[in-house]
Formats: sequence, structure tokens, C-alpha cells
Amino acid sequence: MAGVEKDIAARMLADTVERGFDVARLRSVLVHFVENRVQARAVFGGAARRQVSRVLASMIEERLRSRAKKNGVATSASIKIAAVAIADGQLAAIVSWLGDSIAHDETQLAQTLFRIAQAAAREICGN
Repeated sequence: MAGVEKDIAARMLADTVERGFDVARLRSVLVHFVENRVQARAVFGGAARRQVSRVLASMIEERLRSRAKKNGVATSASIKIAAVAIADGQLAAIVSWLGDSIAHDETQLAQTLFRIAQAAAREICGN
């Protein structure tokens, strides 16, 4: 996966905490991962994973802070913790899915990643 593709994928995963996120867009990224399984495994499961996780967590944290601010919720350390948990959880699920540990249903994975991210965002940031 090229650098641009990694950036797009990270932005898409980070956007799952946004209200109004289009799950179909995430599904299309997951299809791309399957089509480029070897490269995706290297990025999300190899030595690069730690860096990808940090970047993704930072992007999620930014979105969570923005959502909390819009809702009048005071930001706290729990936002950073939630961002790290969401990022690492998303990456772990994708790596497992790419490794055939989870059934290859892009729609189900996209919807599940979205629902988990939204639940955490609502809990931490309100509405």
C-alpha cells in the first residue's frame, strides 16, 4: 500500500467517530485491503503497525476532542485513552480479518467497527 493509500485508510478509520459517517465508504476501503492483502498485512500487522496505531490514535483523538467541544463536554484524559483503544481495536480486528480469523464479510466488519467507534464517542463526548 502506497503512502497515499495508508493516509486515506487512516482518515477513513478515524472518521468512524464522526456523526453521519458513511459506512459504505469504510466498506470500500476494506475491499481494497482484501485485494491488496499482502501489503495491508505488512502495514497493519507488521513492524509499521505501531506507527500506524499512533497516527490513527492521534487522528481519532482530534476528532473526539472536536466532537466533545461541539457538545459542550469538557475534554479530559479519557479522550486520549478512548482514541488509543479505538485505534488499536480497529487495527487488531482488521489484522485478524485479513488473516482469516474472522469471516470475510466487509459489510459486517465495517458496520461493527463503526458501531464500536460511535458507542465510545457517544460515551466520552456526549451525543
